[in-house]
Amino acid sequence: MGVTPIAGRALIAAVLSLLSAGPAVASDRVTIGPVPEWVTPLAIPAAAAESGGPAIGSGIAHLLSERQVNRVGETPQSFHRRAWLVRDASGVQLGSEFSVDFDPTFEEIVLHTLRVHRDGAVIDRLDADRLEVIQRETQLDRQVYDGGLTAFIMLEDIRPGDVIESGFTRRGANPVLGGHFYGRVGTQWSVPVGRAGYRLLWPADRALVIRRHGTDLEPTVTRRDGTLDYRWELADVPPLVVDSNLPEWYDPYPWIQISDFADWNAVARWAAPMYAPPRTLPPDVAKQVGEIRASVTDAEDRILAAVRFVQDEIRYLAITLGTGTYQPSPPSKVIQRRFGDCKDKSALLVSMLRALDVPADVAFVNTWYRDEIASWQATPSAFDHAIVRLEHDGGTIWIDPTDAFARGPLRGLDLPEYGWALVVSPDTTGLTEMRSNRDARSGRDILATFRAQSVDEPVHVTIETEYDGGDADSMRRTLRLSSLEEYAAGCRDYYASMYPSIESTKPLEVADDERRNRVRTVEHYVIPKFWTRDEEQAARIGEFYPLEIDSVLDSPRSQSRTMPLAVSHPLRITYRTRVHLSPEWSFEPETEVIRNAGLEFRYEVRTSPTTLAIDYTLRSLADHVSPAECAQYMEDLARIRGRLSYAISYPDSRLAGYVPVALGATVGSTAMGLVAILSVLVVILGRRAATSRTVPSSPTDIDGAIAACVTIWTAPRATMRRAFEGNPGRLAVCAVMVTGVFAAWDMASVRSLGDRVAVNIVLAIGLVAGPVLGLVRLYIGGALLTAFGHLLGGTGDGPRVRAAIGYASLIPAVSGLIWIPGLLLLRKELFTEVMPRASSSSWLLGFLGAMAAVQIISAVWTVVALVRCLAEAHRFSAWRAFGAVLLLVGVFVGLVLGLAVIVVMAMSL
Repeated sequence: MGVTPIAGRALIAAVLSLLSAGPAVASDRVTIGPVPEWVTPLAIPAAAAESGGPAIGSGIAHLLSERQVNRVGETPQSFHRRAWLVRDASGVQLGSEFSVDFDPTFEEIVLHTLRVHRDGAVIDRLDADRLEVIQRETQLDRQVYDGGLTAFIMLEDIRPGDVIESGFTRRGANPVLGGHFYGRVGTQWSVPVGRAGYRLLWPADRALVIRRHGTDLEPTVTRRDGTLDYRWELADVPPLVVDSNLPEWYDPYPWIQISDFADWNAVARWAAPMYAPPRTLPPDVAKQVGEIRASVTDAEDRILAAVRFVQDEIRYLAITLGTGTYQPSPPSKVIQRRFGDCKDKSALLVSMLRALDVPADVAFVNTWYRDEIASWQATPSAFDHAIVRLEHDGGTIWIDPTDAFARGPLRGLDLPEYGWALVVSPDTTGLTEMRSNRDARSGRDILATFRAQSVDEPVHVTIETEYDGGDADSMRRTLRLSSLEEYAAGCRDYYASMYPSIESTKPLEVADDERRNRVRTVEHYVIPKFWTRDEEQAARIGEFYPLEIDSVLDSPRSQSRTMPLAVSHPLRITYRTRVHLSPEWSFEPETEVIRNAGLEFRYEVRTSPTTLAIDYTLRSLADHVSPAECAQYMEDLARIRGRLSYAISYPDSRLAGYVPVALGATVGSTAMGLVAILSVLVVILGRRAATSRTVPSSPTDIDGAIAACVTIWTAPRATMRRAFEGNPGRLAVCAVMVTGVFAAWDMASVRSLGDRVAVNIVLAIGLVAGPVLGLVRLYIGGALLTAFGHLLGGTGDGPRVRAAIGYASLIPAVSGLIWIPGLLLLRKELFTEVMPRASSSSWLLGFLGAMAAVQIISAVWTVVALVRCLAEAHRFSAWRAFGAVLLLVGVFVGLVLGLAVIVVMAMSL
């Protein structure tokens, strides 16, 4: 529309930067004259110049800002006056110019004051010879031409400590308003202000509505000779510190709204004559409508043909000079010159649709404040964009005629949720709630396929992206505005931030399904240096990272907020990674869902013998989160980012295990054979158990307990996850008690307790004391691992952690069964230092070697299982679980060393 809503996010009369300027132009619309008699200027705060004024803001202290508006006379007038203190060199740079913008078609500027206050003296700098009027166009990059002029004076010899005062009057108002008036009074800004005032002279016989937003400031009102004199004054206004990342619709600055429009019907009746379609269809418009009628028979397709003609064939260009700020150009003119802004294109589309017997109207919306305008007083300034509302097949459809290259079915045309719209019709009684046509499928689906034959060869990558709905429209526009080669180079550079050596192997492939509004791209790359070497781990590392998801996760640094935090919305990204590897790799499956008031994130890792699948889904749930929800939201963002990176490592030397050979070649070969057989059995039983639906929930569930005893070797985290679906406590307790028995016997064997005590007593001690010691370790270790897990960001409670310890104990509980044949074969010799029977038998020596091998493998795998199970209990990574275990070991070692020191000191006394 060309009507930009005043955001109130800067000082009332802040000096405008000349973003672009043309040569000086002659203008009789700028003159120099005295201050009007009706003006009563405010005094510059006396203490300000002496003390340095309000706090420094960019080297300038804003001492005074006032505006006085006179709507009583025939010509509308507004008096503007400012005073600012130059604090330092940066203030000299910023505050040494004066400028005022105006529309020469209906406004004139009368300059009154431009002077410098220095050391008690007043220096006049208002020199007509130094006045320049220049042509400026600050919005050409947005295809907007407003034809405005700028009166400009560059001040010379400005020094720190100077107070600069300016004053001028703006005469005239846009005639298209028909004498209507609306205004905005700011009451706080981003910089401190010493004194601020707003005054309005208003006819007492005309209605006026004043509405406050975020402020209780009331005006003083006096009446004299049929004129109401409204005055708002503020002193020592502190700056408003605004949180970062605010939603577009949120205006933190308090303000007062003034309008003589009684309601929204008054605004609609004011605008309706300007947007009424011509009674007789202009020939150029009639010709285009006739071509659509002749070539398209289906009613919906005719609507689409008209929409796409206006969207694609009429380019966007806004000329907002004079009445063009509000009033659209005639449809005939728009179709002849083949360009127009949102007003022009909307009015043209409505004319064409009505000629096609489709009920349609222009509607105004606000692309920034959206729903918030429902709390505003009626005013044309509430809107900055024009769209079209049409009725078809019993329903309402909203169309944006400026949305070039939008595709898809009529009811699926993408349009943001603007909240409320004003239908431009004399019959309109209020705002209409706008329901977007946005397709729920809008978003992006990305499939990244990595093919890695070995860690010594380059990795080939294919990235397939499918854009739906609004994302497809955006992608289509991007591809139309640049060449495929330029876009492909940008994509390659984008991924180079993750993989510097990446190279394209084929041209970018693009397929555009306009009927379903889907755009599909395929990129082909090779990464010669995908694998990096980690010297500490002595391994090759490969990393996978969804850059597209990371790029939309933006958050402020501080969790302490008093204002809402913006969330990118609507947003839906599905990112799937497929890594094709050789069968020797193995990975643990993982699943996590993170949901809060703003986002939902899903993460899943699946594996097959030759493929690693990593799936991410991110979708927004709202366009903001409240200050109370911000801390949780940011914590979740950190968790999400922690899940994005997935690294795999390939050791330089893969060790299948270690078998001690202390008892000679015969023992070693026998032990290795038994370990190989045991490994094969575990893998076979593990695969069978993994396909079983039985969930180990309690020791009374025999099938479930057996399944857990097997799968805990091959898939500890998955076993733990399934166990948590039931009641894992009973089986966990049983496991630690059984493990305690075998641990007690193992300790007795190491200490050769059989040399001093009868074997039956040794066995009895193990059967009695072992379960007790197992339970003690369970509860003490569980408490410590729970606490250490929380320190590392875990969420598991005591029961879950104890269950993890118990399920990890299934490994020594199962492998400890080898004690049964050992006791039958060797009995007392298992607990004595001298083993005559075993020493004289190679077969028994082999069995002892097998027992040692099983115990070593069991010990190592128990630690692995404990780390995995603990990770599942605490819902964090295995590395953090390993850290918690290391802390536990550190505490134990510390206690042992502490006790040793105490003993040594006691003995030395």
